[in-house]
Amino acid sequence: PQIPEQAELAAEIGLSKAGASDYDQDLLSYRAERLLMHARVLATIPAERRSAVDARRKQAPATRVFSVGIGGVDLGMSAVLLRAAARTARLGLAAGGKVEPKSVERAAPPAAVTLSDPGELPQTLWPDHGLGAASERVVTTLPESEGTIVARRLAGALVRQGTFKPQGGPALSWDEVLSGMEGPELRTRRRIADAAAKSSLFERVEEGRFLRYRFDRVEGALRAQPASGGLPLRALLTVTAPPTIASTLPAELTVMDLLTPDTADPASPRVRLSDAGGHERAASVPRSLLQRLVRGREVDLTPDRPLQAFTPPSAMLGTSKTLMVLQSADESRPPWSGPATPLPGEEDAVRLASALTRWWSAEPPPAAHAVVGSSPLASPGRWAVAPRLDGTLSVLDPDTLLPTQGASPGATVVLLVSAEPPGVLGKRLRLLATDPALSGKILAVAALGGPLRPDLPASLLGDGKLAALGVYEVGPVGRSRALSDIAAFQRTLASEASKGRRVDDVPGPFTWYY
Repeated sequence: PQIPEQAELAAEIGLSKAGASDYDQDLLSYRAERLLMHARVLATIPAERRSAVDARRKQAPATRVFSVGIGGVDLGMSAVLLRAAARTARLGLAAGGKVEPKSVERAAPPAAVTLSDPGELPQTLWPDHGLGAASERVVTTLPESEGTIVARRLAGALVRQGTFKPQGGPALSWDEVLSGMEGPELRTRRRIADAAAKSSLFERVEEGRFLRYRFDRVEGALRAQPASGGLPLRALLTVTAPPTIASTLPAELTVMDLLTPDTADPASPRVRLSDAGGHERAASVPRSLLQRLVRGREVDLTPDRPLQAFTPPSAMLGTSKTLMVLQSADESRPPWSGPATPLPGEEDAVRLASALTRWWSAEPPPAAHAVVGSSPLASPGRWAVAPRLDGTLSVLDPDTLLPTQGASPGATVVLLVSAEPPGVLGKRLRLLATDPALSGKILAVAALGGPLRPDLPASLLGDGKLAALGVYEVGPVGRSRALSDIAAFQRTLASEASKGRRVDDVPGPFTWYY
């Protein structure tokens, strides 16, 4: 009662109703614990500091004293245990009395101790971090009988063991564990054992970096050293699309890809255009022009000046209205497949496609747009057979700020709006991409919780069920405007005017992958 803060809370507790709710009782208990901890922390202030604090509070009575403390146990318990061993085992409260220490006689240990199993405790099961039971494994034989792979797929994880014996090469065995496969927090570990080598080779992905190393023994110690080599992609069943484009392209589609950079002139990347008539055009484009393109009109110093060779759209596309920008192998393959060469932003297929769509949206009709091709061979055909809009739309887990209209269980377009972290959203998208109910459907996802991993759209389309994937990544700034754009896109898809059109023909905030 002599402490004002505690007296005030005690009076408040006394005035509380007898039938206070559990929440109110819990809140009062929490406040009482905090005041008690505050008093205990203040009691630890040294005398000279305490006098300074008291003097300041007298000068300014409104001064508040804050304390920071944790209720923990001091791990240095040796002195406490020594004192406890000398005390009596009898419990009680003594007013200033002391208990004389008694000598402790240690009994001799028994000659033998027999422990019996009560038989009532359940058996302890170790968590499964491996391949699990044989019924949960999938065994795959590599082409030309070069080896086998035994795998088990878990939610967001993959465990694999394999062998690889190329013709004329040494036999290798390897095992790997991948976790967080659909998110930016991906963690992988692969060990490659070579009978001819003195040590194993390790490959890891940590914080987005691919590391390859081996341990060398130096003067009785192991030292990690960077290493080269590793397994070829065919040993991991990682199929990379060849650089050649599909021989037959659908009408009204032009395909663009960036050729291997010319080391002699790195300032001018080479761009190749292919159309349905079998015509190919290749030319060098100044890097400064590509940088101006991806920066956009919003920050361009001369937004009204045309982009040479890119505007107007007819200069590139002719009679076509859609340009497909193909991703390179490094952009579409997963990080654990091996080291990738980082690309400048102006050579990134996704940035180029979205930038071209934005630039062309301000051009006079006829309108044109760009999409992303995740595979040089499969994407043009996927674009050709994608379903046309029919006014049906299904909304999955929409945000409460969005109107849910036009929902249909058999809709052509499925819209997902989620503020989940990228890793959690990636796992959800994997389930949707492999769901037979979404076979042949168009999936549009608005990621409000952060960007997806760049290779994930190509991987989701590689599962073979989705017809197209639209991605709209929203940062922490401008979320209310983004929700308005998504709502407008919903209304446009459900309108009569959109029936019979392609989903990438409809203006909206999504970047479309095929």
